[in-house]
Amino acid sequence: MDCRHGWTRIALLFGVALLAVVVIGSGGAIGEPSVGPSADSVSEPPKIVFEPILFQSGSTANSSNQSAESPPPHRNPAEIESSSSSAQLEAFLRGSIDQDLARSLENVDEEQYQLAREQLGEDFDENLRRYVESSDEFDTEEQAELLTSLESNHEAYIDAVESYETTQAAYESARESGETARSRELSRELITDAERVSTTGDSVANNYRELGNVSGQDYSDRTNQIQQRTKTTNSTATTVRSEFTETSLSVRANRSTVRFTDAIQLSGRIQTASGSSVDRQQAVLSVGTQRYTVAVGSDGTFEVVVEPDGVWRETDEIEVNYQPPPESALLGSDTTLPLSVSTTETRVEITSVSEEVSYDRPLVINGTLLTADGEPVPDTPVSVRTDETRLVTTETTSEGRFSAESTLPATIPAGETEFYIGYSSSSRALVGSETEITTQITTTDPVMSVNATSIEASNSDPRLGVEGQLISPNGRSIEGESVTVFVEGEAVSELTTNSEGLFRGEFDVPDGTASSTETTVEATYEPPQSNLNAVSESTTVVLSETLLESIGLSADDAVPLGIGVFVGLVGVLGGAGWWLRQTPAQQTLSTETDQPVSPGVDGVDSTDLIASATAQLNAGANETAATIAYMAARRELSETETVDIAETATHWEWYQACAAAEVNQLADLETLVEAFEQVVFAPDTAENSAAASQAVSAAKQFCDSR
Repeated sequence: MDCRHGWTRIALLFGVALLAVVVIGSGGAIGEPSVGPSADSVSEPPKIVFEPILFQSGSTANSSNQSAESPPPHRNPAEIESSSSSAQLEAFLRGSIDQDLARSLENVDEEQYQLAREQLGEDFDENLRRYVESSDEFDTEEQAELLTSLESNHEAYIDAVESYETTQAAYESARESGETARSRELSRELITDAERVSTTGDSVANNYRELGNVSGQDYSDRTNQIQQRTKTTNSTATTVRSEFTETSLSVRANRSTVRFTDAIQLSGRIQTASGSSVDRQQAVLSVGTQRYTVAVGSDGTFEVVVEPDGVWRETDEIEVNYQPPPESALLGSDTTLPLSVSTTETRVEITSVSEEVSYDRPLVINGTLLTADGEPVPDTPVSVRTDETRLVTTETTSEGRFSAESTLPATIPAGETEFYIGYSSSSRALVGSETEITTQITTTDPVMSVNATSIEASNSDPRLGVEGQLISPNGRSIEGESVTVFVEGEAVSELTTNSEGLFRGEFDVPDGTASSTETTVEATYEPPQSNLNAVSESTTVVLSETLLESIGLSADDAVPLGIGVFVGLVGVLGGAGWWLRQTPAQQTLSTETDQPVSPGVDGVDSTDLIASATAQLNAGANETAATIAYMAARRELSETETVDIAETATHWEWYQACAAAEVNQLADLETLVEAFEQVVFAPDTAENSAAASQAVSAAKQFCDSR
């Protein structure tokens, strides 16, 4: 086959694609051309609307008259974002969430607990997140809140049921094998697990009832299912409980009022419900947050000294709980004991403070928390704050000492600054005043980097991608700060730094910005009130030509194209169809008698194409770069070897033909074809840039080896 004829056909097809993109960039779909300006829109030029047709290997094109009520086949319905389809998106997300919850509950009934959890995995979380974020638009805030609560309670219910079923199986096995001590230990766990199933099941059922009231959906099957399980577990727990002897606990204290670190002595007695003393044993008593192992005499009496956990908490009573040994046939019991805790005044003594503080130099304060009369206050929170910002909270040692260290946020201004240190409000029976200190905050010159790239856009206009980082000289990221981006001196965007100090954005360039020339992009950080100084960095970028400019037209030239482009497109498409239907002899005759469809294409070799692909890659035009790289490889091969394949063959059909012809460097061609397919046909993702780079590199390596 004459290579020149083949490349003429490719050039024609490529030209058709370019023309289609030009029309797409003008904004509309074929079949809806404006028939002329109305009286109300004289200043607006007629628009051409063109819906692109996507061809993929092994698939048909998407219908151009596809219903707008459903997503196109190549889109996941979960990615529907159009405001015009918000009701459809809400229904889809709610349906997916509800289906996952139902299947998870079914898996619980089938004792497939891991599958039940997986049903509420990443996909579920993503759908729920999007539903919650869009609930304002959907007007479903209450449903979103209930679904969030339902997810948490559902997971707790799965854990409780699995634990109960596992314990019950072990309990029954221990009983059958005559392991009395073990079965009693497991029976206690079984009672506790049954209570968890009942509690978590009630929470899930209540969520479903409330959700049904709000949405009007019937969840009675699920609530009945949960209630039946809780009924069964409670019945089992009642039966197991009957195997034990219930007890009662009585306790008295040697004092009814305590100061913040006073100890109290408790004495008491444990009896059966019938009034009999329990046997001699080692038992566990829980007093508030403390646990003590005590010796219980043959008459059921015990004594224990109870100290506060650091200091007493504000309370008017404490709870005391008796827990028998696991192998015992006794059940536990509890009671409450009146106790009045007096409130204690505190103060702070500072021993050292950082003399100079900055964004890179943390504030360090050492001191001691004391009572008003000088006693150390142990295990108690101490906080450091400014007038508006709490910086850090630490806890005192058993001797009342503390060391608080805090980095400064950027929002605290430089200069002499007051800090306040004192007891941090908590449930402890303490009060206290704050101690004030003053220290000097010095300014810091931040470090900024910025990079700009010209990137592909869905229309004919170039877009600009800007990314950079704002950090301190010591490398500490500067988070949550606003960076202004200027293009040729005109502000185009406000970007916010993330937790790593990074900022990035994509936006249209200002009108009148010239393509194919160096464009200055500047990022400026100017905090209104801060201990960081202003900083500005700039870079340059060469904006890619728009498709109009690449064929010798300006954006203004596109306006009068109107119906003419439509007519021209129909002519080109018709000509392309005619060309592809001709026999090789007819094509030869045409090229001998007529001008080439795309003058100059035959004069461009693969080296030029690789250079063009590299330039497009550097400009961020990933799809164009990958396409040109693919064209370069096909051209290079057509000029050096004969591969029996139709010019209209898909990329994979071409690759298979190359493999059949035993073409050298086949691995490079496979890499090229895979990367080309990723960039051109797959959805636009962060991996497309790397794939385009792979395509260009593979094409270059292949062409250089010929």
